[in-house]
Amino acid sequence: MIDFYGIRRIFDEHGVSWEVWEAHPRLAERRRLRDRRMAARAVPDRRLATSEQRPPLDPNDGWLVFKSVREERRRTPIPPGWETMSAAALADVLRNSRSTAPVPRTRR
Repeated sequence: MIDFYGIRRIFDEHGVSWEVWEAHPRLAERRRLRDRRMAARAVPDRRLATSEQRPPLDPNDGWLVFKSVREERRRTPIPPGWETMSAAALADVLRNSRSTAPVPRTRR
């Protein structure tokens, strides 16, 4: 199940621990407009807008992030119901995700 912060932890077939969560680009709706200066604004200053005043994000604008100690992967579009999928089903989604840049190692 999903925790309070929207992160799940699963293990792949090799026993590697992965954290899984949804990611949505900030203000993804801005990309849809050719010249956003021409669009009407809900509020004069977007930094002061409440979540109710912002247009809803399309689920297709986000991706599912899988992060282990050594690798990060993405899956787009976000599979519906990933929050309640079994760990085995989510591990299948992980296998079909694409790798992103490697996670930098931290020094001890």
